[in-house]
Amino acid sequence: MKQRDSLFDRITSRIKNNPVAAILIAAGTVVIALSTFSDAARSLFSLLRGQSPEAARLELGRMSLEYTPQAFVRSAREGDVQAVKLFLAAGMDPNARDDEGHTALISAVDRSRGEIIKVLLKAKANVNAEVGGYTALDWAAAQGKLDMLRVLLDKVTDAGAKNEAFVMAASSAHPEVMRALLDRGAKLNVVGPRALLEAASSYGVADEHLNDTVRFLLDLGVDVNARDKEGWTALLWAAHWNRAATVRTLLDRGADVNASADCPSNYICGTALMIAVQERRDEVLKILVAKHADVNKRNNRGQTALALAAKECYLDAVRTLADNGAGVNVRDLEGRTPLMEAVAQCKVEVVRTLLELGARVDDKDVNGKTAMMLAEEETRSITRPKESRKEAAEVVRLLRKAGSK
Repeated sequence: MKQRDSLFDRITSRIKNNPVAAILIAAGTVVIALSTFSDAARSLFSLLRGQSPEAARLELGRMSLEYTPQAFVRSAREGDVQAVKLFLAAGMDPNARDDEGHTALISAVDRSRGEIIKVLLKAKANVNAEVGGYTALDWAAAQGKLDMLRVLLDKVTDAGAKNEAFVMAASSAHPEVMRALLDRGAKLNVVGPRALLEAASSYGVADEHLNDTVRFLLDLGVDVNARDKEGWTALLWAAHWNRAATVRTLLDRGADVNASADCPSNYICGTALMIAVQERRDEVLKILVAKHADVNKRNNRGQTALALAAKECYLDAVRTLADNGAGVNVRDLEGRTPLMEAVAQCKVEVVRTLLELGARVDDKDVNGKTAMMLAEEETRSITRPKESRKEAAEVVRLLRKAGSK
């Protein structure tokens, strides 16, 4: 081993001192290096020189990629820039869709593939193409991807598309995106009210973020009492979705606390207070009462919030509403009182509370039935479980003790 090392050292020394030999060795090294370039390196040189469709397809094959829209969209989604460029060089339509109808552009936006978005836009991908009714601009706005949104806006000229993206940003609570869209042509006077309603009715987003969005829109001057096609206001939607902070903000900014939705006669509608009762929104209920909501206002069936609370067996609401002036003997359009509603549900504690609050026991509905009659019917109902019939019997006892005949 020692002799071999010595020989190697001598040969190396001679080569170093022989310029012709050194040149030959260097040239040989270059030849060897060139001969061992990988397929990826060769494809890169091909792309730099420009590539025929046939060569691009051949290169895709070497990468085990079929020349199909599915593989093209998948490559965009996965962020494979080289593959996307090869597909386009091979003649793939930049607007091709996979089996699920997704485009490469929207897939790239969804996965935050910024470089691929630029490649696709340069290849004339249609920025207005839709997937599920939403454009790439909508997807960027909904996900709060401001940098991508700005790139896309350079290709969007339609004000309507910018308005739609503005609404998407509002429903997902992205004020910074909304501001960028306004700067680039979204029309607040056209889309502001709708954006406010979307923000108030959105779900799956933290209340604090939606509340910031609502404040942003109100600061811009959007009408706090704007209504949608069904007559719902932002306050009604916020109550429905239990957005307590947003309810408070809307009321502080002048929302009509007693606004009621316009709706068909066969559908029960009402105020935010009624919605809070029906949905059992404790905190929202307290906020509305503190803001002087009309506790005796009626819905389209003549029911008050107290009657709805009795029907829902919502004892805390019954007490809160009564403590704030709700009438316990108000009749609806069918002549039913809150006590009758509670009796029909066989809830002893609610019945007892209403009696303590002064509910009359002998009032009759339009069919001539009293609360006692309704309770007795429940005791005989064969469709009621045994426990419910037992509870109905206790209600009968309470009514009789209260003087019902």
